[in-house]
This record gives sequence, structure tokens and C-alpha cells, in this order.
Amino acid sequence: MNFEDKPISFAPKPLIENKDKIDYLLMKVKYLKRIQPKMADFEDIYKKEEIEKDKQIIKEYQSKWATEKDAYQKFRQNKSEIYEAAVIDILNENGIFGKDSEVIFASRYDDIFSGIDGALVKKGEDGDSEYLGLNMDVTFSSTDMTLEQKFESIKQCIRVGILPTLKYFQDPKTKEHKSISLPKIIIGSSEASADGLIQLWGETNEDKREALKNHPIQSQVIMEGLDQLIYFYNFAKNLFNNAEESGNIEMTEKYQNICYKYGQMYNEFHRIYMSKKDLIESHYGGISEDPVYKKLKSLTRG
Repeated sequence: MNFEDKPISFAPKPLIENKDKIDYLLMKVKYLKRIQPKMADFEDIYKKEEIEKDKQIIKEYQSKWATEKDAYQKFRQNKSEIYEAAVIDILNENGIFGKDSEVIFASRYDDIFSGIDGALVKKGEDGDSEYLGLNMDVTFSSTDMTLEQKFESIKQCIRVGILPTLKYFQDPKTKEHKSISLPKIIIGSSEASADGLIQLWGETNEDKREALKNHPIQSQVIMEGLDQLIYFYNFAKNLFNNAEESGNIEMTEKYQNICYKYGQMYNEFHRIYMSKKDLIESHYGGISEDPVYKKLKSLTRG
């Protein structure tokens, strides 16, 4: 084979070697997060002193993180932030949750201290909203203990009868400021899958639109969501039954509320699954081999 006949590879440069690409993607993330709830706007429900205290907590956290983490850990954090934004953007652009739903970015405070990157807001027929907290996770492999720890933290919240809370939440429709408690799930992808999605999301040509339109990440979100929502529903239901048998009225009511919220969101995800069944099942072969999907699947069967 002559040199001229050899195939030329146009594989993108690995993200860790492409600072310019990372910088561009971080700018894109910043633009998307321009509508992220601003803590300073919440003086209608919190005292200025409390907001300033929370801002100081964030500042101290970020300062400590910046001094204690090495360059590689900072790269990983940047990539994780890009992945979170990319997934939320794709879900919203493709309308996977329907015309009356959207995923909004959590405030910086809630991202750090509630472990919620985005909240799915679903408008009901009666005008009320239903909420689901999404925690996006990029991990090296299925043996990463982070997944198990995050999964256990959700179970611990349920055990004590509470749900994760977003302190700085602004309803996207009414613009009302409030604190909300909401069920939470983990969305995970392998490192390789996350890198591929990030590279595609960062492309500037028009060809990427079609690729993102049917990207398997949206099917993976639905599949991982279904498994976790029914698992946490059953986990809370078991606690509800035990509390009811022991006559613990307070905990019975708390577990009942948690069951309702997880069950309500499971029904929504199941509705989406049935409406997008052909698309989701076309992605199943690839998703089922994702080590993070398999790890989350094993946790919901534990």
C-alpha cells in the first residue's frame, strides 16, 4: 500500500491533552449556567446574613479544594462539570421528558451540599409541579466506590425519613423562590462513554445535531432511572410497612410521602419508556455493556 492509499485517522485529541478544547467547553458550560439560581436573589425568603454565610461556606470549600487537589484531579472535576452540563443540555434539547418538563441546573450551593446537579421539573395537569433530583456521575470503572457511597447516602436519607433538599430553587415557570425536597437518583456513564459524549457535544459543525438527537445517553438516563426509582420506592415501602407494624405514626407518614414521590416519578419514567420504547431498545445493546450501568443495575438488585 502506498502512503497516499493509507487511511488517515481523524480521532480527536484526548481531552486531557487538549486544554483549548476544555477551556472552550467550560465557557459553554458557563453560558448554559447563566440561568442557574443566584443566591443573592433569594432575600425574599432568607435573611441576607444567612445567604452571605452560605456564600462564605462555598468560598471556603472551593478554596480548600483548589489548594488540596492536583492538576489531574482538577481536570477530572472540570470534565465532570462539562459532562453534567452536556447531559442536561441534550435531555432538554431533545425533549425526552416531554413538552411540559425540563431539567434545570441546581444552584452552586445545592450542587455541592445536596449532591444534585440538576432537577427535573414536571408540570402536572393541575398546575402543580413534580420534581426529581439528578446526580450525574462520571467514573473510571464499575469498581469505583463513589457509586456505592452515593447510592448508600440516598438510602440513608430514606431511612431517617427525609429526602434531599434544594435550598435555593427557582421554579422555571412561576419564578417563585423556595426550598424543595425531592427524590434523587444517580446517572452514571463510563469514562469512555462520557469522553465520547463530551467530544461530540463540543463539536461546532452542524453534523453533530443529528448525532446528539438520538444519542444513547437519553435512553441510559431513562433505564437507570427506572431501576433506581422502583428500587428506592420498594426500599421506602419496606420501611413504611415496618413502621406501620410498630405503630410509629410519625415515621409511617414520612415513609409514605417518600413512597409517593418515588412512585410518582417511576410512573413518569415508565410512561416515557413506553413512548420512546423503540429508540431506547435500539440503544440497549451498547448501554448494557457500560460498566457503570451494570454497577448501578447490580446495586438495585442488592
